[in-house]
Amino acid sequence: MAMGYLTMQARTAHDAVPLQGVQITVSDDEGNRVYELRTDESGETRRVPLETVDKSFSLNQDFTGTPYVSYNVLAQAEGFDSVYISGIPIYEGQNA
Repeated sequence: MAMGYLTMQARTAHDAVPLQGVQITVSDDEGNRVYELRTDESGETRRVPLETVDKSFSLNQDFTGTPYVSYNVLAQAEGFDSVYISGIPIYEGQNA
């Protein structure tokens, strides 16, 4: 299986202030936890590798399936509403 990447950013005040210590849970479409991360002082997580499909599928005009694998993210921090993002597409060799 091919690999793509994901980096999360947490900010507040109209993206002006990074949020440190936000708990990020990355899960697959079946609800399995893949990563538990925390944002650093710049409000970002480390870049993590995620399994996806080979990029040749997205370049094949006859391919009728989905040319990526989707992941979901739950972001939680004390004093803030939780944010759930579903269906983040991960493509081979790309950072989402």
